[in-house]
Order: sequence, then structure tokens, then C-alpha cells
Amino acid sequence: MIDRLKRLRAVKNKSDTPTRGDIAFKFAMILGLCLVMALVTWVLDRASIHVELDAYAFSYGFFANAVPVLLVFALMLVLSNRALLSMVVSLGLVAVVYTANMLKLKYLDTPVAFSDVYLLGNLHAATLELLSNYVSGWYVAAGLLAIIGLFALSLWLEPRLFVRRSITRAVVGVLVLVCMFSIGSGARWIGHVYGPKKLRVVAWAPMLTILHSGLLSSIVYTSAERERALDVPVNQNAVDTLLKMDTGPALPA
Repeated sequence: MIDRLKRLRAVKNKSDTPTRGDIAFKFAMILGLCLVMALVTWVLDRASIHVELDAYAFSYGFFANAVPVLLVFALMLVLSNRALLSMVVSLGLVAVVYTANMLKLKYLDTPVAFSDVYLLGNLHAATLELLSNYVSGWYVAAGLLAIIGLFALSLWLEPRLFVRRSITRAVVGVLVLVCMFSIGSGARWIGHVYGPKKLRVVAWAPMLTILHSGLLSSIVYTSAERERALDVPVNQNAVDTLLKMDTGPALPA
């Protein structure tokens, strides 16, 4: 694969264009990497909740759970212009999420949820000290050094995927950002893709929901539902009726 990618470096100026064979190879390679990432993500998902690794494989939840990972992969692909580097970094982030899920289940008996975002948004010395009791700082430092080394090695050795001033690269970048914004803002179409019936959501049973559709699908579903709930307008008539209700005598102080 690397040798074939190196041959694509022949496209050096504006007059040079990739051949149909090169385009077909790139397309097939990206599809193959996407399938590998979807499979690895599902295996990590199953391992984190201690069930059979092929449980509900290739179900609707299998593919829905892979979408956030593939979006990160596409974003990294646009930014770095390196396919293998993008895949390794994306899977590294996935591994971090599922490691956190495994540890949270082990110590708190509850999976990673959308509400954990608030913890990350309020990091301070006490929070970092708490997290250090579960993850060694040496592992974090080693991971950061490995990522930096991987970036440097890949940028030096791995050939570029997109040609210079690639329109395809720009289009992919815009589409990825639109999809990520839609997920974060709880767009209506996200509610259809990550609907409770399609994901087989079980109310008040997050582990069963994760079993059916995966951890990442569960987080995206919860995020979308929360955003849409906040957009529901207040029924002023209902509020006025509630305030006028006779709730009985006040409790003694």
C-alpha cells in the first residue's frame, strides 16, 4: 500500500492529474480503512461492557456507532492529508473513550455518558488529581510522546492523499463540519438517524441501550435529545394554570 501511495507523488503540478486507477485505489483504500475502524470500534465497545465481541455486529447500531469515528477520521484526513495517520489517531481517541468507559464501569458501575462532558469542561487541579488516581500520569505522557512521534514520522514518510488545492478536500471538510455541528446542535435529521426505535433505546437502562447500539450511538442520541428538549417553547398557559392551582397549606418551617 505504501509503495502504491508513493507512486501517487508523481502528481506535482497543475497539469498533472491522477489517473482513474489512482482515484479507484484511493477510494477503495478509504473504504477499507473505514470498515476496519468500524470493526475495531465495535470490538472495543463490546470489550468495554464485557459481552461477546460479535454481539449485534452489523446491526443498525453497529453502523450508527461508527459514524462519529468516521467523522473524526474524515476531519483528520482533511487536516493532515494522510490516510494511515488519520486512522491511527482516530482509533487512538476511540481507545481512550472506551478505556474510560471500562474504568468508569469498574469503579462507579455506570457507563460514560453525555453528562461527563461537563466534567471535561470544568477541569481544575482537584479534578486532575482525582483522575490521576485511575490513570497513571506516565501512561498519559507516553501516549502524548507516541502521538507526537507518529505525527512527525507520518508527515515525513506517508504520501499525501489529496493533490494540492483539492476541491474534494474542501468539500469533504465542509461536509464533516456540517455533520459535526448538526450532532452538537441536535439537528432534526440527527434525530431521525439516531432515533430511539432504530437504536432500540431502553428507557432508564443505559447498559441495555449500549448493548443494542453502542456507546457512541448512545451519547449522540442523548446529546441530540437534550438539545431538542431545550428548544421546546414554554407553554405559558400551562405555567399560569400550575401557579393558580391550590397546592394546599405550606409545610411548617
